[in-house]
Order: sequence, then C-alpha cells, then structure tokens
Amino acid sequence: VSGFTIYPNPTMNILNINFVSKYDQNVTINVIGVDGALVFSENVVTKVGQASKTTVDFTTLAKGIYTVQLVGANSSLTERVVVQ
Repeated sequence: VSGFTIYPNPTMNILNINFVSKYDQNVTINVIGVDGALVFSENVVTKVGQASKTTVDFTTLAKGIYTVQLVGANSSLTERVVVQ
C-alpha cells in the first residue's frame, strides 16, 4: 500500500482514509480504540495501482485516540487519529 493518508486529523466526525494498492489483494481497514476494542472494520478488494477511499463515522464514538490500521497480504500500516 502506498499514498496512505487520513484526514482530517484531529477530527470531530468523519475521517477519510485514502490509499493506493501496489498489488491485487484484500486490504482490511481496522480502527481500534485505546482499550484495544475494534470499533470499525472494512475489507477492500484492490487491484494494482487502484486508488481506494473509505470514510469512518466517529460521531457515535467517544473522544480520544484511535489507531487506524491497514492490513494487506504482505504488510500493514498504522496511524493514530485524534477524535475531538
């Protein structure tokens, strides 16, 4: 995965997640709370060079720090996001 961006960070409601896949693969997007609880998960089927975008609605979640994780076939990326 390349071009991994999340915005706005910090956020108050909607978080945008963008990335480009380097392979044909399934990419799982997970959002995990500080307590380790999985609060969002989505599986995205991608093709080589395909740009993918998803949004996460934080309006019903508690304020705090969350971890956004992209898990592909051969690697994973992690980024923190602050919800105000």
